[in-house]
Amino acid sequence: MVPRLLLLLSFGAFLVWGFAYASTDLWWDEITSLEGYALVDFRTIVTGYDQPNNHVLFNVLHRLWLQLLGVADLFGAIDHVGLLRWGQWIVAAGTVAFVARSGWRIFGPMGGALSAVFLVSTLPFLNFSMQLRGYGLGVFFAAGLLDACLHISGGLQTASGSPSTDRWGWKKAVRSSVAVTICTFGLLYSVPSNVYFAVSVGLWAVAVWALSRIRGGHTATDVENARRQGREGWILLGLGLGTVAAFLAYLPILDAVLHNRFVSVHPPDRFFVLATRLPGVLGHLLSFRYLLVVLIAFGFVWHLMRGSAAGDPSSSARASRLAVRHDVLLLLMALLIPFVLSFLRNDWPFERTFLVVTPAFALLLGGGTASAARIFSSPGSRGHALSMLAVAFYALGTATWGYLHVQGRLDREFRETLAGEQNLLGNSYQSRSFRPSEGAAWLGPKVAAAPGPVLFVHEADRVAWSSYLAREGVPSLGMVRLIPAEPEARAAGMTHLAQLQVTKPGEEHAFYGVQLSLPSLAADDALTPILEAAQRFGAVERFYVVTDFPSWTTNLAREIPAGWTAMPLRETGGFGTIWELRPPG
Repeated sequence: MVPRLLLLLSFGAFLVWGFAYASTDLWWDEITSLEGYALVDFRTIVTGYDQPNNHVLFNVLHRLWLQLLGVADLFGAIDHVGLLRWGQWIVAAGTVAFVARSGWRIFGPMGGALSAVFLVSTLPFLNFSMQLRGYGLGVFFAAGLLDACLHISGGLQTASGSPSTDRWGWKKAVRSSVAVTICTFGLLYSVPSNVYFAVSVGLWAVAVWALSRIRGGHTATDVENARRQGREGWILLGLGLGTVAAFLAYLPILDAVLHNRFVSVHPPDRFFVLATRLPGVLGHLLSFRYLLVVLIAFGFVWHLMRGSAAGDPSSSARASRLAVRHDVLLLLMALLIPFVLSFLRNDWPFERTFLVVTPAFALLLGGGTASAARIFSSPGSRGHALSMLAVAFYALGTATWGYLHVQGRLDREFRETLAGEQNLLGNSYQSRSFRPSEGAAWLGPKVAAAPGPVLFVHEADRVAWSSYLAREGVPSLGMVRLIPAEPEARAAGMTHLAQLQVTKPGEEHAFYGVQLSLPSLAADDALTPILEAAQRFGAVERFYVVTDFPSWTTNLAREIPAGWTAMPLRETGGFGTIWELRPPG
């Protein structure tokens, strides 16, 4: 009864998250992914890799979803963003289901239900669950791969929860190996860096295969040896076939996948991955639920010593300690080995590279907590049920508090700093202040009544702003970067080359280079170079300046060239403060 209630609670909480997140505006990476790799023909999707933003399998599936919804261009995607995000919610709900079933295989119904609760209260999982990129799909296949491996190795149980002694026949072996193959292919073809997770699972299978043969006659019964015989081989076969299939699928773009600006860069600190990324990612996955650490420590000591009490709590049947240890070892290796492999290669990875370990993390939380509860209360008792409900509400309540805490921090960053946040725990585009759709809808009628180009200064996301403004029929101009001019240009009196993004409704983004004569301290996001560059495109009566960081407006008077006038039109105290500037005369 209680496990079912916890599962309903977890899916209910995740449904609430879906309604809260579905209307979130599209942001930079989502828009470039849509324009470059989803709103194109299938041939372009599988053969284009100009940017590492092409999560190929995701974009193929997303293209099908777009066609089903009748979305043919970016403006259509903007209009149907809620439906697009709900499509990703369905995938993420599948991840929750995989995690719940995997937890049931190892730790019993209570462990599976708690694992689902902990997954939907993990902020990084929530943050990426409805994002229109391939990370959520990768997590889905990672959870599926873990579930398939646990089904094959040691986690097989009957409907009553007791260990299965069914004969391991060819049909079951082939079905399980096919599941591993599909999940491995999907994992790798979603995001290439997921290869670390797949290798971790492969290393686990090799280790268990070796250990079961070295120690099988001494620590496991003959029945257990017979049940395990050859199963890791089927896992390795599935991993190998899935990897080969992904390799063949990547062939048209293999060189770009293996040699790009993200793959080639290395951190200044050789131990960056282990010293910075590993603790940072694990801390974010914990998502402020610090009290769980103590429960997990007690729980796993007890769990590994006694084996699993899966299924009906009244049943005396238990999975062998060796099988339980193998399953827990899979989760630990899936969680930690990707960091070790990245360290060995000396990568400089983003935090989101390791989002794929989230299912293993949630399973460890769920299993450790369920096992700890058995130490202090008898399974099936009222006290046990109440304690599990209390833990679930603690996790969900902490996630709610953590989300609001991160939201407050993101809002402060918009008010007080000139840099957005990008990590697993919080991203600037998820701030309540990030609403380019609202700013563009407000500005559109103003520009229609009194035409003038819109300039971006200290904007958080020029791609999102330009897209939403174009949806409203408003042209815009944003600075991409400002670099020193070449010596011959300097001899002619030019000091800088401004690279600008010009967006006009109904046209592709155009990028222009404009030579400028500016003060030596000019910066990419200063007003002066943007104004001077904008005037090269023709004389206008007024400009509209959009800034996302209110602290910049205190410097506006200093930035305005002599003779210009400025008038605030919309001061939000957050994202989308808008001014009108008029040149002399």
